[in-house]
This record gives sequence, C-alpha cells and structure tokens, in this order.
Amino acid sequence: MSPAGSVRPARGVWRALARLAISVTVAAGAAALIAHRSVATAGERQTSDPVDAIVAGMSLDDKVGQLFMLGFASSDVGAALPLLTELRVGGIVLTDNVSDAISARALTSALQNQAAGNDLLPLLIAVNHEGGNVQPINGGMTVFPPQWNLGEIQPTKAAVAAACDRGDVMGRELAAIGISMNLAPDLDVWDNPANTVIARRSFSSDPTTVAELGSAYIEALQNHGVLAVGKHFPGHGSSTEDSHAALPKIRHDRAWLDAHELVPFQAAIQANVAAIMVGHLSFPLIDPDPNRPSSLSSVFITDILRTELGYGGLVVTDDLGAMKAVTAGYTPGSAAVLALQAGVDVLLSVGPLASEREMVAAVKAAVGSSISPARVDASVRRVLQAKMQAGLLRGEAPPLTPDSPVCTPAS
Repeated sequence: MSPAGSVRPARGVWRALARLAISVTVAAGAAALIAHRSVATAGERQTSDPVDAIVAGMSLDDKVGQLFMLGFASSDVGAALPLLTELRVGGIVLTDNVSDAISARALTSALQNQAAGNDLLPLLIAVNHEGGNVQPINGGMTVFPPQWNLGEIQPTKAAVAAACDRGDVMGRELAAIGISMNLAPDLDVWDNPANTVIARRSFSSDPTTVAELGSAYIEALQNHGVLAVGKHFPGHGSSTEDSHAALPKIRHDRAWLDAHELVPFQAAIQANVAAIMVGHLSFPLIDPDPNRPSSLSSVFITDILRTELGYGGLVVTDDLGAMKAVTAGYTPGSAAVLALQAGVDVLLSVGPLASEREMVAAVKAAVGSSISPARVDASVRRVLQAKMQAGLLRGEAPPLTPDSPVCTPAS
C-alpha cells in the first residue's frame, strides 16, 4: 500500500540497490576497522568499550574530522577528495549532487570507497529528504507530498499509521542507496502563517500532532538503520524571517516554548531520535544575548537540550556555510568554535570549500585552549556511537527502537 499521496517507483531496482548497499558498507567498515585494529587493540588493554578504544588511537586531525559533515558541489566523487584526504571528515551531506537513485548509489559507494582508501572510518552520509519541495533525490524514489498532508489526515490513528508508512518507505529506500542519515523530520510547529520557510514542511500547527506524527516517522525510519534528525530546535515555526537570509528573532518566552515548540522535540527524544538539528534562531526573551543564534548558544544546547530535556544523542548544526543567520555575524572559524563550545557535536556545512577549511583549521587551533580535548572526545564518541547505530561500525550503541513503539516493525 502506498503512503497517502505518494508515487512509488518499480520495485526491481531496490533489491539490486539493497544488495549493493550492504556489500559496500560491509567492505568499507571492514577496511576501516582493519586500519584501526592496532590502535583499537592498544586501547582495549585499558577499556573494553570499542568506542573508547577507537578514540584513544585517533590523531587530532581524525578526531576533529569526525565533528564535521560537509558538502561539495558535484556528482563527481573527485570534488569530495579535499574533504576526505585533507579535512578527513566523518560525514558528507548531499544537496543537489544527484537527482536519481542509481546515481546516488554510485556516488555514496564511491565516497565510502574513497574514505576506506584514505584510512577513514565509514562516513555518515546525509541528505535532506523531507518530501514535498525538499526531496532532491526523486528519480527512482517514492515521491512524497509535504509533511503537512499527514497532519490533515483524520482520525489521528490513521495519520500516525501514514507517518509510520512514510518513514518505513523512506528508510528502506534511503538505506538502499547508501544514505545513513536523513535530515528529517521537520518538528517545527507552524503557528505563524507569515512564516513561509517552514509552512507545509511542518506536520501541523498543533504541537501534539507534530509530536505524534514526528515520533512515528522517526521510529519507522530508524527501523532501517537510517538515522533521523529532528529539526529545527528549539523551533522555527513561529518566525517571520527566513534563517537562510537573516537571523530570525522569535519573541516567545520560556513558558510558551515549553508548551509549544519543545513538545515535539521532547516526544522525539522519547522515540530515541538519533540526532537533533539546532536552528539559527534568536529568542531574546530566553537567551541573554539577543543577537546570538541558538546554534551557538549554550543556553539552548547545554542547558535546555542536554540538561533539562536529558538528550544524549547527536546535536547537529544547521548549515554554517551559507545561511546568513550565522554568516552575517560570524566568520566560519568563529562560528565553528562557538558551536562546539555551546555543546554541538557535528558541524554541518554545504560549502564553500574555503569556509570549510577555515572551520576545520579554527577548531584544531582551539583544541587545548578554548576547547578542551575531553570536550572533543565526548563528541567523537557520540559520532562513533551513531555510526554503530547506522550499522557502519561494529559495537553496542544506544537503541534506536523506543520503549513504546507505535509502528508495526518492517518485515
């Protein structure tokens, strides 16, 4: 049965792609583990935790690289070589690199092979695959309507089932083309009609509906080992400005935030969402620095998300390379350092390469001074645990399945 409003491709291609995805991932993972075997063995003399063993044997370059998920502007893997050989990144984000499943599978395979050939751990490869207008890989993939369509389904039980089906199909298809992380779902509560950047990307204007549908989608997607990324914490749905063009200032107090914007993120945490993306947003009634984006703010990342909400998974920034909410007020290097100081784990940038180089260099220079080595190690551990959750590395990792699942497990 097709998800509501979706168009599915022929099935034959998916069996072949799935077989290829498994073989490439296993090969890349095996090569990386062999490359790290000597350091892991040394580390195991001190600890039985495979994550700690890997971290103990990593160079500073490789540790810092794991904290970056970077993009490049080409369908040719050659354009990504500076990210792999020079910056030694832990993740790649695809934007408009390719538009069909076969090309995507070829590119992700080539990326993993290049990573293995450069003694890198397997890459987290992410794409922004929400549905609607935000689904860059369409050819040979099920084409989905925007999330808003699910929120309009009645009764709620039927909407939850549709969200489960959507997550199931997306998870299966993304895994088959070598994608290990989806920058979805959008957990923003669209409660400002003047907000056009979120709009129908949201599930609903009702926080409870967003929470229920977002959690169901996360569960079903992650059943396939594709890591979900709930966004844009602490909530972009009330803004008037577009954070791609300026820093939105949202004049809600903490009581409003608790009752509205944070409700879907709390539910996502209960659903064991693997990652949460922090948006570039200003809440001047909450953060004492009214001009500081939430992506660079310890108030939102360390105090609220980590401490109060108890979130232990990956925290990822929205794009640091091109979005003017950050670039208008910060250099690439300072933004990267401030984000890590605030509690972020993964710095995401779609380019340009010059900015990406500046970010990596600034973080390396800050380690041991404004960023402690222990702070870097903590984020590297979370990245490696996420790679274990995605099946890219062997070892035990926090579970992806929630304690109270609502979706029927994929067959």
